[in-house]
Amino acid sequence: MGKRTGIILLMAAAVLLPASGCQNKNNAGSGSAKIYYTTIESGDYYEGWASQLKEQAESEGASFEAGYAENSVETQVAQVK
Repeated sequence: MGKRTGIILLMAAAVLLPASGCQNKNNAGSGSAKIYYTTIESGDYYEGWASQLKEQAESEGASFEAGYAENSVETQVAQVK
């Protein structure tokens, strides 16, 4: 009976523990998240990504800023810092 009880407890834990992390917690209203998106160059493709990311960030209550390094890795690193 001990082995069977252990298996039942393991199965219950396998179902209940992951489910407890799926609660809808709305912490977006705090506005503490800041997102910075940097790319190596500008263009329609990158600006399209930036606009989609900005919309998503705003819907989640985060601030968003985009930067373009114009083909310079050093500039990109400086922008992130």
